[in-house]
Amino acid sequence: MKKTIVVSVALVGLTAGRAVAQDYAKGWVDVNFGAAQAAEKEYTSVKVVTLYQEPGGGAVAYSLPRGGAFDVGGGYMFHRRAGIGVSLAGTAHKDTAGLAIMVPNPNFFNASATDATVTDGSLTRTEGAWHLHAMVVPFETRHFRVRVFGGPSYFVAEQERITTINYQQATLGRLNVVAIKSYNTDKSTASAWGIHGGGDVSVFFNRVVGLGFTARVSRGTVKLEDYGGTANRKVGGVQIGGGLRLKF
Repeated sequence: MKKTIVVSVALVGLTAGRAVAQDYAKGWVDVNFGAAQAAEKEYTSVKVVTLYQEPGGGAVAYSLPRGGAFDVGGGYMFHRRAGIGVSLAGTAHKDTAGLAIMVPNPNFFNASATDATVTDGSLTRTEGAWHLHAMVVPFETRHFRVRVFGGPSYFVAEQERITTINYQQATLGRLNVVAIKSYNTDKSTASAWGIHGGGDVSVFFNRVVGLGFTARVSRGTVKLEDYGGTANRKVGGVQIGGGLRLKF
């Protein structure tokens, strides 16, 4: 009789332990807003042409200062400590661009004129990315959770770019003067695969709702059309933010 009671208690304890072990949130949703530092903070696109049998042309200098970022994602935990997920992230950077030209003298060699200015409005770079990741939970309590993640990323970048720099030229003998008068813009779009990795710390008020802080580093390279032609440009960067956490 005693042995039967002992075995029954052991089975109950084992069943309860297994139920506790399986009692974890399998689904999760994150919503974040924050800031982004671009992978490439500045770059210059140069065009070289031959005018009056001499080299001339122009250059456009872009800068990508710190901008805004958001992402929303979710996934499935197939184990208390491991899962998979996907996030859709977006960043935006905007600033004025520097313009410069060099124009040879049509009548004399080695008498080129130059001019430089900045755009009268900001040019915008936006980047969207699908981040596919493996998720690992190295530490978790009832109200606190730490996650690390990483995997491939698919980037789509759109750059508002300068296509032409319009100028006026006046010459008198060797005197050569040029002045930038206007410019034309359009948008260039490119996409490519890259990678990302990061971490997340969350605090939960109950079994479902919480707040968290996340940081992600991502990298990729796309081929963007620009003033000087097609060139490789870095995408991704560092994104930090925080927001809503749900688990269910």
